[in-house]
Amino acid sequence: MYYYGLKLHLLGFRRIDKLPHPKQILFSPASVNDVTVFKDAWLGIENRTFWGDKIYFVNDLNQQMLEH
Repeated sequence: MYYYGLKLHLLGFRRIDKLPHPKQILFSPASVNDVTVFKDAWLGIENRTFWGDKIYFVNDLNQQMLEH
């Protein structure tokens, strides 16, 4: 499969019954893995709950998140 273009990544604050309030918006090439973007940009953020799809279920990533 080939990807062209870019992807938008959003880190937002949850608001009940509303769209999340954006804290940070990133763009990456479409060929870059989402886990790589997450590790580079947001892995070190503490006291947050991250929601994502099954691509983020990576054993080394889960261990790093538990440590933080």
